[in-house]
Amino acid sequence: MASYSFDTVPASITPFHYDLAIKTDIEQGKFEGKVVIYLKVWEDSQYISLQASRDLRFSGIQLARAQGSLITFRCVANNPETLEAELCAYVHRDDRLILTIGSEHKLFVGEIGVQLHLFWTGRIGRDVGEDGYLVRACRDSDGHQNALALTRFHFNQAKTAYPCWDEPFLKATFALSMINKQGLACVSCMPETSRPRGVQVALAEGMMEREWRATHFATTLPIGISLFAWAAGPPECLQSAYVSAFTGKIMRVDGLVGERKILDGPADSKESGLTVGEEHRIIAKPKMEKYHHLLDSFIVKV
Repeated sequence: MASYSFDTVPASITPFHYDLAIKTDIEQGKFEGKVVIYLKVWEDSQYISLQASRDLRFSGIQLARAQGSLITFRCVANNPETLEAELCAYVHRDDRLILTIGSEHKLFVGEIGVQLHLFWTGRIGRDVGEDGYLVRACRDSDGHQNALALTRFHFNQAKTAYPCWDEPFLKATFALSMINKQGLACVSCMPETSRPRGVQVALAEGMMEREWRATHFATTLPIGISLFAWAAGPPECLQSAYVSAFTGKIMRVDGLVGERKILDGPADSKESGLTVGEEHRIIAKPKMEKYHHLLDSFIVKV
């Protein structure tokens, strides 16, 4: 069999699209996730290697192919020798997820229709330095203490929220569905859509409960994984409005954590569309204007 490593993620197989569903229970400090990752095969391979925090607990991993075959993987002991002898198995160790499919199910260069399905649970963290999905305190309009859950995918932290190729140079498109309790709001990089992808709907339906609701977001442009983000919590902790410098329209402002900045001149004001002299929190400043929808979704007045 071809060799593999727990230290690097090979470039033989890479993602080009994620259909992701996240169900967040802020009160319990936990979340559930499902994802379908669409893959490009650059080289013949008997392994699939990606990143996933050791704190994620997997309940199912499957590989679907265009010809209709479905491979279900099972966990084996965390040592390479065991994996070497196993087929349709996986090892989850040191923030790496290694799947072996063997020569019988080998993936071939240029193969289309390859999808990786993964199901897991995790805990919402509190350590900004370690966790990519965080709980943060906030206050509602009446001054009452509350909490929201939000992502901060800097420094390869996306893998703490969902299994992925957590590499900044790899770009993919993302279609997100969020499942939250009634009364809570959620936001992401893209606006909500009434016409979600069929896979989005299917993933969310399997996670629904009474008094929970699903929100589907439009598919992003190809972006680096650190720019993809979401948040959930009380509406007043997440949203306000400002006039977009790009469109001139009143835009919803989504409150995601980031650096604080005092806007002290016309250049800053023109770039962000915010008021000179006021303090704001900004976490994304795209270099290209075509990503203006990301800027519109990543600014909040504090």
